[in-house]
Amino acid sequence: MIETPIDTDADGEDEADRKAVEQERAELKEFIKGLSADDIKSGNWFTKLTLMP
Repeated sequence: MIETPIDTDADGEDEADRKAVEQERAELKEFIKGLSADDIKSGNWFTKLTLMP
């Protein structure tokens, strides 16, 4: 397989994408912190995940 270099600085899109991913990661970390062991064990975490804004 031949690898083609990717232009990582196309109009600042890379930085905007990086910030969006970091924001989503932070939101998911907060979501996980709010889960109890019972939520995980019972599967209620999935329902809570689907109700996330």
